[in-house]
Amino acid sequence: MGILYMGYGMGKIVVIFSSPRKDGNSCTIGRAVVDGATGFSTNMFKIYRLNRLRFMNGCTHCDKCKETGTCVIDDDILPILEDIKTADALIVATPMYFGRANAPYYMLESRLYSLIENVRKASVETRRKFIPIITYDADDEVANSLLRSFNDIFAHLRFEIVEGIVYRTDGNKDAARNDKNIRIVANNIGKKLL
Repeated sequence: MGILYMGYGMGKIVVIFSSPRKDGNSCTIGRAVVDGATGFSTNMFKIYRLNRLRFMNGCTHCDKCKETGTCVIDDDILPILEDIKTADALIVATPMYFGRANAPYYMLESRLYSLIENVRKASVETRRKFIPIITYDADDEVANSLLRSFNDIFAHLRFEIVEGIVYRTDGNKDAARNDKNIRIVANNIGKKLL
């Protein structure tokens, strides 16, 4: 499921790629952020590719998580939720389809409900760091609206945006791979997690 590796910092960083294409624009930018966060730090990375999950469900709003302290749906999303719960930083990279993040991301997002009360009750005083990455084809206003939505959702989980990346591809599936500047910008943003 997840890939774990150590960098040489900050602590535990959870990285979530929701694109179905491992070399897609959002993944390319996300990898550049991770490269920047690796540096000479002691960061530990847990990387998940949502499109590789085989058994996942959305939230059923059973509210058992409010009794048990954890989501009771035992599927491939559960370890991701547990890692998010204890993460010092979170990087989420998703393409935008039809004005929204893609379906695998929304499956995960619905399950974040299980973490809200648990994080509020936690004695964590400091905010955790969050880097959202959104790639899209044409609508700047909708993409920026999605970024604001990410900020609102993850603020409930005590994450604050270090810096968001909203990257317009104009339908070019190789835009980020061919754009050295966006990879440099992403790498520099990743360094803020050192």
